[in-house]
Amino acid sequence: RKKREAYLERFGDKKGPLLYLIVATGNIYEDVIQAVAAAKQGADIIAVIRSTGQSLLDYVPFGASTEGFGGTLATQENFRIMRKALDEVGEEIGRYIRLCNYCSGLCMPEIAAMG
Repeated sequence: RKKREAYLERFGDKKGPLLYLIVATGNIYEDVIQAVAAAKQGADIIAVIRSTGQSLLDYVPFGASTEGFGGTLATQENFRIMRKALDEVGEEIGRYIRLCNYCSGLCMPEIAAMG
């Protein structure tokens, strides 16, 4: 939270509506490519859609994921990979890019805590 607040203090916050973009390739590394391109084109919020059926799991998968169906698995490593990429592009373009990860289903509390 402190890092986000420092970025917002440094770059300022956008006034008016925020542009929201969804990435959901199933491969976090492909999602990063799309997210960075979207940020460079003006996206303010990147939403990583979790894989179909993940809400039915009662555990959180581990590590970076490159295979998902209808989205990308929500894992702590995937959160780190995307946040790092958004911070890097944010430095380049002089804006803070927000990250949204969906956390519904049986493992919702665990996913929310990871985020």
